[in-house]
Amino acid sequence: MKVTKADGPQLYELYQAGKLEGLFDVESRDYHMSPGASNSNLKIILEKSPRHLRAMRERPRRVSKEMRLGSAIHTAILEPEKFDNEYKLAADKPVKPDRPPELKGKRKNPKNEDCPVTAWEAIALQTYEKAMSEYEANQLRDQREEITQSTLDQIIEITEMFNNHPKSTKILKGSLIETSVYSKDPVTGIQTKVRPDIWNPKSGIIFDPKTTKDASPEAFSKAVNDLKYHMQAAFYMDTIERVTGVKPKAWIWIAIEKEFPYEIAIYHIGPRSLAVGRALYREALDKYAACKKREREAKNDIDKELAWGGYSKDVEPLEIPEWALRRFEYADS
Repeated sequence: MKVTKADGPQLYELYQAGKLEGLFDVESRDYHMSPGASNSNLKIILEKSPRHLRAMRERPRRVSKEMRLGSAIHTAILEPEKFDNEYKLAADKPVKPDRPPELKGKRKNPKNEDCPVTAWEAIALQTYEKAMSEYEANQLRDQREEITQSTLDQIIEITEMFNNHPKSTKILKGSLIETSVYSKDPVTGIQTKVRPDIWNPKSGIIFDPKTTKDASPEAFSKAVNDLKYHMQAAFYMDTIERVTGVKPKAWIWIAIEKEFPYEIAIYHIGPRSLAVGRALYREALDKYAACKKREREAKNDIDKELAWGGYSKDVEPLEIPEWALRRFEYADS
């Protein structure tokens, strides 16, 4: 199975030529910046509105603390060779030099009559400014994400739990890690993209590690529904089948608890949940395609903006969630 190495400009060039199709080895940043509707995009459309997706692309949302932790755990488990290049201890960051107190209010120019400096003070100021230049240069060079010692300890313990799991070797052996898959949706013609964490083409199994507060069947089942993990499973499986011509045999979640004792549970998606996930991504993809069509047909910038609709401008009826209504009706009967 051929995997092509590419960078961001090459992906965009293929997209422009209508040839962005297949398996690619690309950096995470290039994947996220590349053309195509991703699972995250479709999720925003369903959970909020197309307008929110457009806004997110114009002004990317801040990454939460929980998302940053999940990414660090992901790197430590699946790509340990990259961890030191992407993360550093907060204590390791360069220390900003303090301005000497005797230089307060002083300037470098000895001819400044309002604030004269002695020759000794001029030397001290030059030393300070050199130290500041080195500090700022180090800050620019070292763009690794900072993590605390307690977070690092947590990541190490979770990684050890995964590596010691009886199925971890089977999961990783012969698997592709973070391979980017591009394809056009045959129904809408929309360019799509997916990036499975762990995919074993030989066994036909896709593994998806998820950090969670509670990996018990009841709690994780709720998380799957709330966070639309089942939609992701269907979207990824269908995209990979379209590109490879081979239907994946299974989608398996590796639910990893973020709190001690860092228990791990492994689940495969059921057929009914997969069917619901497929219906969800199809609904979102249809909305996405409709917005793109309206944008192409727009005659001015205002119409292009309106093509990505937000919430209703009318006064809409609102009820509390159905489960809450049912609970009250049951208690009242």
